[in-house]
Amino acid sequence: MIVRQVWTGNAYRNFNYLIACAETGEALAIDPLDHEKCFAAAKREGWDITQILNTHEHRDHTGGNAPLAQKTPRTRSRRWRAAWARAT
Repeated sequence: MIVRQVWTGNAYRNFNYLIACAETGEALAIDPLDHEKCFAAAKREGWDITQILNTHEHRDHTGGNAPLAQKTPRTRSRRWRAAWARAT
């Protein structure tokens, strides 16, 4: 397992994370608000983002879900069911 922290550099002072499998190159993006930085970091490493995980439904954690999923069509989103409506 490889973990990369992605600094968003925004006013929220958030970090996004990528967790990748060293064997398969599949990666999980956690709270990918800055979807472009997450996508670029994964691409730089040669990883394929296949899942998105949100720790909770606040917009500063979920805001990049849809754009990242559009760039990575194999991606599945993992969210708390109760937060689904608020996160999209």
